[in-house]
Amino acid sequence: MTKKGDTFECESCGIEVVCSSDCGCGVCDLFCCGKPMKHAKKSSPKKK
Repeated sequence: MTKKGDTFECESCGIEVVCSSDCGCGVCDLFCCGKPMKHAKKSSPKKK
């Protein structure tokens, strides 16, 4: 189950997706560049 704040990263292009709310699904797969995205460490906010 995906939870708010979970971060996913595409191994092909490097884009990151941060979930803004909990997902009620048992299994949740996100895809980018035709491949499943990998669960990544939470990224810290970037300073401007």
